[in-house]
Amino acid sequence: MRTVSILGVPIAAVNLDQAASKIESWIRNQEKAYVTVTGIHGIMESQYDREIKLIHKNAAMCVPDGVPTVWIGKYYGQKLAVSRLRQSEAYFSII
Repeated sequence: MRTVSILGVPIAAVNLDQAASKIESWIRNQEKAYVTVTGIHGIMESQYDREIKLIHKNAAMCVPDGVPTVWIGKYYGQKLAVSRLRQSEAYFSII
């Protein structure tokens, strides 16, 4: 899975279908993994709080929540892959 590093936080270059498919495969294979959902606020908090940054860095997938995060991802070259994922959308697409 491709990621875009935004101030050291690896944002997954995925859309909703790709994220849901990956999470479903982890469930099917009984893999232990967690996903973080973050926007610019979370990325900025990661600059001042090492624990938050480590939570994002150690996540199996950190997905973008917020249009500015998507814009930065697209600026860094992930034009086709990255799209905004709202937490509720991701949750309901999986269940």
